[in-house]
Amino acid sequence: MKQDNNNNNNNSNTNYFYYYYYYYNYYYYYYYYYYYYYCFYYYYYYYYYYYYYYYYYFLYYYYYYYCFYYYYYFYNNNYYYYYYYYYYYYYYYYYYYYYYYYYFYYYYYYYYYYYYYYYYYYYYYYYY
Repeated sequence: MKQDNNNNNNNSNTNYFYYYYYYYNYYYYYYYYYYYYYCFYYYYYYYYYYYYYYYYYFLYYYYYYYCFYYYYYFYNNNYYYYYYYYYYYYYYYYYYYYYYYYYFYYYYYYYYYYYYYYYYYYYYYYYY
């Protein structure tokens, strides 16, 4: 009985470290994806601004290569299993942020044209 208890304790310790290692990789991967899409947000953000500002044009390229540097750095760590396992989540978060970005984009222009129409109407009423 004593020997069995010792074996069980050893197994539970082994499982503890196994799951600790697993969740550590999980959160590390989750942080990687969060950081990757955070960079992509700036990538698209500066992409629009480089048409108007030369300085933002360089920032756009800076964030672009900076993000892909982390992407290839992490991919070369041989986490192929986790890469395929989270492939679905990759596209899920991608379309989620894509939808959120364009929702914010149209929401902004909705208010932009709303106030534009409002001031246009105001000046029209004032001068005529």
